[in-house]
Amino acid sequence: MTVTEMKQRWSEMDLGEKRKVLLWGTAQPSAKDKRTTLTIVFIAVALWIPPLLSQLW
Repeated sequence: MTVTEMKQRWSEMDLGEKRKVLLWGTAQPSAKDKRTTLTIVFIAVALWIPPLLSQLW
């Protein structure tokens, strides 16, 4: 799944789904969707950590 597809998928979710995804990565039960969710969360964390670290140093 490409980044564009992930962005589109994310924009199609409602707030409740997004909250579930961020908490557990279980918005949908299928393995493909879980993998996508984990990828989205991983990318979000990867983008969030460097600014956080730069603030700490």
